[in-house]
Amino acid sequence: MAKCKYCGRGGLFFAVDKNGVCRDCAAQIYPIIQSHTRRIRESLDIMQKSKQPRTVASRRDVILESLEYLEAEFESKEIPIYEVGVAKLRSDISRAADDLLIAILAEEAKKMDAKAAVADTPKQKASHYKRFLTKVIEFESLLSDPSRLEDIKTDIILKVREGIVRDLILKAQKHEFKGNLKKAKESYMDALFELKHDDVPDHLQAELIKEVESHLQRLERALEDAGS
Repeated sequence: MAKCKYCGRGGLFFAVDKNGVCRDCAAQIYPIIQSHTRRIRESLDIMQKSKQPRTVASRRDVILESLEYLEAEFESKEIPIYEVGVAKLRSDISRAADDLLIAILAEEAKKMDAKAAVADTPKQKASHYKRFLTKVIEFESLLSDPSRLEDIKTDIILKVREGIVRDLILKAQKHEFKGNLKKAKESYMDALFELKHDDVPDHLQAELIKEVESHLQRLERALEDAGS
């Protein structure tokens, strides 16, 4: 005995199509399904072609909204929509959108690296990376899986911190060049303070910490020799 998967009606002579849907329901639901699948195709095309992160994210959300509706309204009643299943499609779309967003961010990173490479001072370099860090945080809010940006974010934070510390090292070197060893030591101490009191684990800045500590030890010996 046939029974419609959508409305639940059935009977001995009740007819349903290959999807298990009766004629009355087919006339009602197939145009809705077609409208959503068309919306998904169009949004996917725009998403894949766009270089604007917010457009990519908004079109992803449109697709996911339609997929969620199709799953809840039809697939949950065992009316097939896509061969692979809506849940798999949702996962694939989210992943694809994240890939596109990360690719856009990677292009922005290349531009930022180019600007930082020609910065006149370590402080200016740090400023460039600070601005880019703001962009990374913005992209984090757009990704379905923001953890995919964790390594990039950490790398940018390290570059910002290095720029700040390198600026203090440069100040120390200028004081040292002028023969003001005490001022030079203060600047190196400031650099070490920055390294030891930020949110970055010390092991990620081990080489820089070692460099600053080496300068401090050398200066302390020089100050001792000058006082003897």
